[in-house]
Amino acid sequence: MKYFTDYHTHTEFSCDSTAPLDKMCERAIALGMQELALTDHADFLSFKTFEEEIDLATRQQAIIAAQEKYGNRCKILNGIEIGQPQANPAEYERMLQLYPFDFIIGSIHNLPNDVEINHLDYSQVNDMELYTQFMEEEIKLVQNYDFDVLGHITMPQRYLYRRVRRSVDLTKFEEQYQELFRLLIAREKGIEVNTSGIRQGIDETMPNALVLKWYRECGGKIITVGSDAHTPQDLGAAIPETYQMLRELGFTHVMSYEKREYQAHKLGRVLKLPTCVQSANL
Repeated sequence: MKYFTDYHTHTEFSCDSTAPLDKMCERAIALGMQELALTDHADFLSFKTFEEEIDLATRQQAIIAAQEKYGNRCKILNGIEIGQPQANPAEYERMLQLYPFDFIIGSIHNLPNDVEINHLDYSQVNDMELYTQFMEEEIKLVQNYDFDVLGHITMPQRYLYRRVRRSVDLTKFEEQYQELFRLLIAREKGIEVNTSGIRQGIDETMPNALVLKWYRECGGKIITVGSDAHTPQDLGAAIPETYQMLRELGFTHVMSYEKREYQAHKLGRVLKLPTCVQSANL
């Protein structure tokens, strides 16, 4: 089997997951992954310390224990998904000073004033206004904060489709995406391809093939692929198919990270896993 990994996963240390860290590691090993990046949520809110969102001290010890326990079978990476650091820059800086990470996903989950995108009343949302605001926050994140890849850069599409069966015509935002990509490339940062949309009803990755094409045309090469799994059963979901899509779009490598340094891995064919492994109760 060629290089196979999952670079967006959540465990019991995330606010929205109860998955035991050990079970996620065991599932990765059962799937034949060479690496697993644990990227629990550290969302920043204007009125909270980061400790109120995630217990990084306990998590750090749990990851060290997992690295010692599973490291000879699967490399376990200490990643994090930071959400909208612009909501509380002082807490963001304090967290990065206190805790080292192998890999950081930068994401926008909330709009200004701590408005959560997934809690909007989508029957009342103006789709274009929402997406414009989302892109403005993405660009602020890229301009001003430290991370390795930008996560799920078409995320409003997930909620628009799931809640009200609508989507935004992304061609209207091509210029904003091109600006975003120029900023990323200038800083030697990348994007992730988040496969969760495939299993969550929108039938496409985030971003989709069109936006990935724009990224490649801008010269973008740094890519990670992650399932955004919050349970062991979802780990690795749709990643082999996504590797195939990336090859068809002309991408040749995906990246791994350690101590915030990336390494390129040639995109090889990863076979679909047998049903007995896909449904393993881990």
